[in-house]
Amino acid sequence: EHVVFGRVRFPRGALTAYRASGKDKPFYPIDALLFLLEKQKQTHGEYVKECAASAVMPVSLPDRRALLNYLSGVTDTSPAIDMTGAPFVQAELVPTAAEAEAAAAAAEATAAAELDEAENMYVDQEAKEEAAAAAAEAAARAEEVVREAKEAMRKLLKGPHTELPAAVESGDAEGSTSAMEVDGAAAGNNARAQAPKAKFQS
Repeated sequence: EHVVFGRVRFPRGALTAYRASGKDKPFYPIDALLFLLEKQKQTHGEYVKECAASAVMPVSLPDRRALLNYLSGVTDTSPAIDMTGAPFVQAELVPTAAEAEAAAAAAEATAAAELDEAENMYVDQEAKEEAAAAAAEAAARAEEVVREAKEAMRKLLKGPHTELPAAVESGDAEGSTSAMEVDGAAAGNNARAQAPKAKFQS
């Protein structure tokens, strides 16, 4: 992906300042110049086929000799070089072995931290679910205690002391207390006498 020159590198497709001859005069990319150097002993036809197979821009036949002379150091300059019109390409520093190791260690530490964070999030979620389940269980137990207390109170109020005797007929209705009133009073006294004392446990 990159072409390295000492401590700097460029993308393989970065354009150079060397213009191609012809109508449009495009700039040759770095990989086109390197490929020409590698295949310079091939015929032009073979070289063009290799360029097509490798998806590399071929150097035209009219530019071939002049460009090889410039790249080989036979000539110091070329009229095809256009420094003013050439696109700007930012070089990148090649990391040293120590820098590469440091970058790898930093990436590994970042990945480990992200993994720990994900695990902590999972643990927190699991703790929340357990707390919610415990709260629901406690609420169910409390509801059961209330239900049992209500049932015990219902049975207590339904005891024998609350049952009233049947009304008896009154022989003299005028100026006398009714049998229902007498029986009601007796029942009230009986209830107070027989009612057990309720015990409450905390």
